[in-house]
Amino acid sequence: MKKIEKITIEKIIVFNDKDSLYITANSWGLAGNNEVIVLSQSNKKTPNKIDDYIFYTSEIFYKIDNNNTIIIYSPESSINEPDKKISNVTIRSLKTFDEINDYNLNFKKYGLERISINR
Repeated sequence: MKKIEKITIEKIIVFNDKDSLYITANSWGLAGNNEVIVLSQSNKKTPNKIDDYIFYTSEIFYKIDNNNTIIIYSPESSINEPDKKISNVTIRSLKTFDEINDYNLNFKKYGLERISINR
């Protein structure tokens, strides 16, 4: 019998030495096919759809611009934006397979960092 494995990745992004955003990525299930990445202003264990950005995907890309805004790139179909938007977060939707594939292959060329559940 195959062991069910849960993978968790945590990262903190700090702006101006005072503002922080917490990113938690989880993968679970028999085939590891349940994936979620959460962007939050607090370091909590359970995501909240009112306050947190939830991405139902195995990876997202991001960069911090000169205005200390984090710009997240993620497949459009995976994005669940909160009711209360975080002021220094901007979401860029990747709409087509070709666009998603391009960012996956060339994210460094675009000056992006990747957060991925994939090993």
